[in-house]
Amino acid sequence: MAHKFNIGQFVELEPTVLRSSAQGPYEIRHLVPASDRYPGDPCYRIKSIVEKHERVAPESELTLSKSVFPESDNKAVVCISAAFAMNSLARVLSSI
Repeated sequence: MAHKFNIGQFVELEPTVLRSSAQGPYEIRHLVPASDRYPGDPCYRIKSIVEKHERVAPESELTLSKSVFPESDNKAVVCISAAFAMNSLARVLSSI
């Protein structure tokens, strides 16, 4: 199955009782192929600006983040999202 999200997009990670995770947007860092066990649910490596580590999450636990749009009422989330975008741009430019 093809991946629904692309590298550089921002997603929200569905909270679960068994996993503690930061709230707010996560940036898609890498596309991970679907496993043989769950062929219809590809995974992603994602990173939150407030965590030092990356996570691996299946597509079924991710939704496209709406907080990266300027019309959001939550200005703090918009600022964090802008910081993510700047960081991504800096990474791309440094690889050129």
